[in-house]
Amino acid sequence: MLAGIKSLAVAQATLIIFSIAGLALVGGISMITFTKAFGTIFLGNPRINLHHHAQEVSWAMRLPQYFILAIMLSVGIFPGFYLSAASNVAAIFLPGTPAIDSVIPLTLMNSIAATSKFALLFLLLIITILFIRKKLSAKHASASGATWGCGYPAPTARMQYTGKSFSKSLGKLLNFIVLEKKNYKEISTNEIFPKNRKHASHYKDLFEIKILNVLLDRLLFSLNYFKFIQNGNIQLYILYGVFFA
Repeated sequence: MLAGIKSLAVAQATLIIFSIAGLALVGGISMITFTKAFGTIFLGNPRINLHHHAQEVSWAMRLPQYFILAIMLSVGIFPGFYLSAASNVAAIFLPGTPAIDSVIPLTLMNSIAATSKFALLFLLLIITILFIRKKLSAKHASASGATWGCGYPAPTARMQYTGKSFSKSLGKLLNFIVLEKKNYKEISTNEIFPKNRKHASHYKDLFEIKILNVLLDRLLFSLNYFKFIQNGNIQLYILYGVFFA
């Protein structure tokens, strides 16, 4: 796509630019999604007391996910290998498919090779830093405490930070598509001692509530005119069978 931006056709170049922007947007939203899910599941104080002590599963049960993770990392580190493999598969099922070398320019292939080398070096750097950190932290006892509660002195497990801090900014940025529904009664200025309140919020899909639900409501409204057919009269049901037979 980077090579296609140089295309003389304005429409193709514009489409490729929007495609690159779309990939970047999808990657950023994916990071926010996984960070929000991880924070909700693994971070914060326990909301309920478990009847058993949670512990890590055995190495044999973790091995499949590590295997999948290794494959995912290898795609980014060795993209040329997967491009060649995909080209060979396409050549078998589609004999007229050109080779990958003739489709992708040599300069772009060199860039891909350089990117894979830097990605491998970056991965090795991360592993080295984590190894050094583990060695240094092993000599010191780790301590944990309560999460900073913005000055509130009596927090509970129901009042803690979640991944909403990540999705809130994105939701405000895309508020014309992502519709937030809040269930909360604001505190009035005359309410000196506020009563107990509950706050809940969730996002609604614009296409679902503005398009799909509208079509389904109209369809159900139209089908109500045929409710007389299913009236509970057995004689009429037998007559239906005789008529359509």
